[in-house]
Amino acid sequence: MEDKTLRKKWVKRIAIIFFAMMILLTFFSNTIMNRSLAQVSTETVTSDSVSAKVRGTGVIEASAANEIKLEQSREVEDILVKVGDEVKEGDILIKLKEGESNEIDEAKKELQKLKEEYDDKILLDEISSDVVSMAQNGGIDKNVASSKLSSLSAEVKQAKEKVDELQKKIDAFENGTDELVKVEKNAEKEVKNATDAVEEAQNRFDLYGMDENEVQERYESGDESVASVKAALDELKAAKSVLTQKTSVQTKAQSEMEEKKGELSLELTEANAKLTEANDAHEKYVAEITLVNSLKTQYETIKEKETDLQELEMNSVGNEIKAKVAGKITAINIKKGDTTEPDSAVIAIQEAGKGYELSFTVTKEQAAKVNKGDVASISDAWYYGDVKVTLSDIKADTENPSKNKKLIFSIDGDVEAGQNMTVSVGEKSSKYDYVVPNNAVREDANGKFILIIKEKSSPLGNRYVATRVNVEVLRSDDSKSAVSGPLEGEEYVITTSNKMVKAGDYVRLAK
Repeated sequence: MEDKTLRKKWVKRIAIIFFAMMILLTFFSNTIMNRSLAQVSTETVTSDSVSAKVRGTGVIEASAANEIKLEQSREVEDILVKVGDEVKEGDILIKLKEGESNEIDEAKKELQKLKEEYDDKILLDEISSDVVSMAQNGGIDKNVASSKLSSLSAEVKQAKEKVDELQKKIDAFENGTDELVKVEKNAEKEVKNATDAVEEAQNRFDLYGMDENEVQERYESGDESVASVKAALDELKAAKSVLTQKTSVQTKAQSEMEEKKGELSLELTEANAKLTEANDAHEKYVAEITLVNSLKTQYETIKEKETDLQELEMNSVGNEIKAKVAGKITAINIKKGDTTEPDSAVIAIQEAGKGYELSFTVTKEQAAKVNKGDVASISDAWYYGDVKVTLSDIKADTENPSKNKKLIFSIDGDVEAGQNMTVSVGEKSSKYDYVVPNNAVREDANGKFILIIKEKSSPLGNRYVATRVNVEVLRSDDSKSAVSGPLEGEEYVITTSNKMVKAGDYVRLAK
């Protein structure tokens, strides 16, 4: 009985330990899993007002500011006005130091240098007066130059072809392909054959061991015993006659060949001289064209600089800068002792009777919410008093025309250039049942949606699941959007997370 009771106690203890361990393992597993989940921040879906107004801040500028600029650099001797002064047209505003501007001084120096370089080139290169005159009167006529160059090029080509033709004939003598060379070589061969025939005939005659005169006398006296010797002698004489004839032919062929070769050599020398002359004439004319064009460029540059100097002297102001219009001094961008920068405004005058404006950049989507003529409201309106701001124009933003627009407002009332002003313009606000932060609205291929948090109970506590809700955005302002969809209000919508979250993901809430 005691053993049975003891066993029951042990079974109970083991069961308790097992369940405790399971609870601990589940707890730690749940904790580890929670730490791996995306941490999200949420806000409540509420009813609220949403305005389609566009807000922005700009610097007030004079819409008809008259800026006084100098085209040249001059040192300021004195400034006779200050910002806020009322001036009349013709009033003296600034006095300048006596003397010419830096631009005129530099222009004179540059012009003098160009003239010296031009004169030195004419002198040192010994350029003729005809070339100088041609350069100063528009240069070489292109049609005339083209025609003459074509003619000179044709002469060069013709002379080169003649040289090539003669050289080819001379080469024919050298390689043995000329007809005269062939004739001479054939005559030389025939002379050799005739010489060999004479030598053979002489050898046959010498076998008889008799003198030619003896053979002739005995034969003429009727001695028949020398008949065979006489025949050998006649053969020798005939062979010598042929040799003499062939040698004469060879000598004539050699003479004709040498004569022809000499004539060709002389013609080639003359042809090369003509080719050199034609090339020199062509190169000389090309050099003349280049020289005339170079001189023409220098001359024209001098004339341009003379014109520039004349314009600078004509546009040079005196020693006083005067107001061109009546109005109020709104800006002075220089002080006594400074040197003016060309095309930079030194003084700005708000012309009497003209208003002010301000501008700022917005997105194209924001610009689509407003219209020209909309009256804007002013932040801190109490500060400006009776001031009216109207949207006067909507232009493309020059820095980013594909995405942005520039809103330009006209301002009527007591303001001053340089002040900052924040305005808002657009439709009035309306109240909506479901409003969420702008960063809660997401979009994919299926449209716009929000992710709300739904709770799921578990033995160890509640779990949170991101759930998709498709919505339509009804209106947005700078921070929030009114939406419609299957909502009841008071849902917790995900605004930010430390990692990507999609519908169906478990998440943990930021503390």
